[in-house]
This record gives sequence, structure tokens and C-alpha cells, in this order.
Amino acid sequence: MVITINGNTIDYTLEEEQTAGDVVNGLTQWLQQSGLLVGSLSLDDIPVGLTEDQWKSRDLKQLKHVAIEAVDLREGRVRQLDTATGYFHLLSEAIKKNDEVQLKELAEGYNDLMSMLPHLLGDGPEAPLTTEIQHRFQSWGFPNSFPSHPQDLLMECQNLISVLETRRHETEDPISSASTSARALASMAQELDQVAVQLQTGKDKEAMGIIIHLTELLQSLLRSLSWLGNSLPEELGAELTSHLMELEDALRAQDTVLIGDLLEYELKPRMEELPEHIRLLREGTT
Repeated sequence: MVITINGNTIDYTLEEEQTAGDVVNGLTQWLQQSGLLVGSLSLDDIPVGLTEDQWKSRDLKQLKHVAIEAVDLREGRVRQLDTATGYFHLLSEAIKKNDEVQLKELAEGYNDLMSMLPHLLGDGPEAPLTTEIQHRFQSWGFPNSFPSHPQDLLMECQNLISVLETRRHETEDPISSASTSARALASMAQELDQVAVQLQTGKDKEAMGIIIHLTELLQSLLRSLSWLGNSLPEELGAELTSHLMELEDALRAQDTVLIGDLLEYELKPRMEELPEHIRLLREGTT
């Protein structure tokens, strides 16, 4: 069996691999050590979908050629995001059309998609967000049966499409995404004194709306910058990350005093500096 990566034949020693899936898994891990991902795959010159199951059990004795296109991490992530977004678009259309055949086909790829989702959402080692998404899908009857709550499932799909499209922009054009987030955060900095007052006067609902939006923007900024090597000054980047974690802890503890202090005295001055740092970063990348 011949194995090629980006058209080049490689010397790859098979050990206990029995199936095409075993080989591709081994090659995937090997490529990841060099910061690369599998972008596309062909078996005996026939393209196969990376999330499809049919080819994975294929006996190696039946294979003559495994061809892989390897891509760098960023390009690979964009492709994964496109795959996941496309899945939820197809699922949305199948729900709208009440298409049982399409729903059954999509159900077959559900587990592979959910295994990829934590990486795309930055969901952490225990993947609490993905676990909650899976719980909601299953409670609405998918993928194990025909959806029992199609409108709820449709709305969840639309929400996930929106989130994944945002992640794609952060990945494909991180400097533009970071610039947008930085400007929004600098504008929001002027509202933080008001938020502290709202928290102290019982107007928690108004304050929490601003705080949630603030944390979303900060997270988006940090995700975008991660594709640029966290290109903020080291001290500022570390402080933003630290204060964001403190803010999330204070929100969970409902510590309004600490929330107010973090917003007014720690985050506000640093948020006001962000557009200038991103401007310098943009100039350095052009």
C-alpha cells in the first residue's frame, strides 16, 4: 500500500493497523505533531468524507493507495468550521421539509460532528457546552428518532450556525475580528462606571446584559489573537486573561462588589488601550 501526503510518497511503518480508519487515525496523530491537520482524504483515488463512517472499517488488504492532503492548523480549522456549519444548514433544511431520509443520513454523522464540536467552540477539557447541546438535541428526539420538537431543534441549529460563522471569521481573518472586538470594547468602557452603579442599586438585569456582552467580546478578542500568537504586549494579554477569569468566577458567585471593582478599576483602563494596540499590530502585519 502506498501512502502519499500532498502528492509525496512517505515511508510510514504499519504496526497493528487493520483498517483504513486505523491508518488514517495514526497518520492524523503523526501530522498533528508537526502542527498539521488532514484536510482531505482519498482511498484508491476516490475521495471520501472525513466524517463518514463507511470507509473506516475497510480492510487494509483491499487498499492500494491512501492519499492525504495535509493543511496547517488554521486552514484545517476553517475547513472543520465549514463542515460543521454545513451540517447544521442541512439539518435545518431537513427539519423544515420534514425530510425523514435526509434526517436519517444526518443522524449517522451526528457522533462524528459532536466529537469535533468541543475543538471548534473552545469548550475546554470537560466540554460542558457540547454536553449541554447534546442533551438538548437528545431531549428533542435527535439523532435517535424523528425530532419530537422540530422548532426547538431548528432554533438551536440557527444559533449554532451563528456561533460557528463567528468562529470562522475569528480564524480566517483574526486581525479584522480582533480590531472589531477592540473597538467595541473601547466603546463599552465608557459604560462600565454605570454598570457598577446599576449593580449597587438593584438594577442587576440591565447590568448583566452589558457584562455578558463584555465577556463575549473579550473572549472573541482573545480567540482571534491566539491565531496571531497572542500579539498583545505580554503584560496586557496576561492581565486581560486573568481579569476575564476573575470576572467569570465573580459572576458565578454573584459577587456584585468584586464585579464592580473588576469592571471599573481593572478592565476599563485596559479596554481603552486596545484599539491602539490592535492598530499597531495591524500595521505590523501589512
